[in-house]
Amino acid sequence: MRRPSWAEGAALALTGAVLALYAALTLHAGGDYTISGAHPTQPVVSAQPRVYLPDQLLDLNTATLDQLQLLPGVGPAKAQAILDYRESTGPFTAPEELMNVSGIGPATYEKLAPYITLSPS
Repeated sequence: MRRPSWAEGAALALTGAVLALYAALTLHAGGDYTISGAHPTQPVVSAQPRVYLPDQLLDLNTATLDQLQLLPGVGPAKAQAILDYRESTGPFTAPEELMNVSGIGPATYEKLAPYITLSPS
């Protein structure tokens, strides 16, 4: 077995130290930590996902941008597209009308259907 050179040994030790630091920071991502005087960072992983539950239906005709983003698979762009559609065409008259919004097809609608409702006109 060949003995590693000093440079190879140092590279292996440095690689191990970097991986150990990465693992420690990843495991500790939920709290604040400071590296070389830097300000505490924000947690990387949210403790609770923000998603509506099936018994908490979201009204498409009154929902805000922030509320729409709580729906599974709806980010800022899709939420804004829903608001833009509602503003240009008026209130939704059927839940399936959501498929007329750009970026929402049948598969996305099927994921959203259990979470949405419409207020009476």
